[in-house]
Amino acid sequence: MAKLPPAAAFNNSGAPLRPAPDTGKHPLAPTAPSDEAAVETVKLVQFSARIDPELYRRVKIACAVRGVTIQAAADEALTVWVDTASAS
Repeated sequence: MAKLPPAAAFNNSGAPLRPAPDTGKHPLAPTAPSDEAAVETVKLVQFSARIDPELYRRVKIACAVRGVTIQAAADEALTVWVDTASAS
């Protein structure tokens, strides 16, 4: 069997491969960081916690739908939680 290039190994029809879709229009496509984000560099502290697997699954889905990282979601959730607790 002849060694095929990686793309040809999955193209059994012999038709040319289609180009990748325009990722700029897909809601889950990564975006370039804004200029404001690049200006301020903050050293982050590593944090870990144990949570229910079902909650983790729901968080992962919500993050994918919203197009944010779990880190960003956790940061926002903890900030809201602390601000709400201190306001009481």
